[in-house]
Formats: sequence, C-alpha cells, structure tokens
Amino acid sequence: MAAADPDIPRGRATHLSATSLHEPAASTYRSVDLATTYRNAAVMTERGALHKIEYAGKTLFGLAADPHHHLIRRGRGRLFELPASHFSEAAAVVKACSGFEVDPDGQVVSGSRRGCRHVARDIR
Repeated sequence: MAAADPDIPRGRATHLSATSLHEPAASTYRSVDLATTYRNAAVMTERGALHKIEYAGKTLFGLAADPHHHLIRRGRGRLFELPASHFSEAAAVVKACSGFEVDPDGQVVSGSRRGCRHVARDIR
C-alpha cells in the first residue's frame, strides 16, 4: 500500500487502516472518499468478510478468511498472526480455570517472544 502507514512494509501487510485501504481506491476512483471507505469496511466487518483490531493507536482491518489470533510483541510493537488452531490449548486452560470461553479467533495477546517455535507469521 501507499505511505500512509510507514510502519507496515509494502507487500507484507495483512491488516490495514482505512486510510491505507482508501488510497489505492481513491487513486483509481476519484469519487471514493475516506468516509465511504470507513463505511464499506464497517459493513464488510459486520458481514464477516473482514475483522478489525486496535493496534498502535489505529483500527486495522484484515481478511476474516482464515481464523487467527494476533500477537503483539511488547517493546517492539510487532504484530504477528497465529493460526487459531495453535491457540486452542491456551483457550482450554482459560475455560478450565475460569469458565470463560475464549472466542475462536480474533484475540489480541501482547507479550515477549523468547524461544518461539515460529508458528506465528510476522505481518509487520
């Protein structure tokens, strides 16, 4: 995408701000304004095509096709995707200890990354 999100390298971003979604559309279709982009992203989120997360003070939208969770590396602010299947054991522990049932995808977890087996995909 364009330079609106300099923290997200081109070609690797899977979660984009409305501004980053708007720029290529506006360059092709000049009548598309930022409010239209926000409204469309909201509708697509309501219908399950996109999901949204809060990250680094921004609302980011990502495709909801493959269930996944979001890991934020504390201190560096890096955002990683973790396939939902890799989170199921942790969700089971939470449920056993508290009775709280974790949603099957879309969780945002922050922490540090030591000795990781690299099952998460770096998206930033």
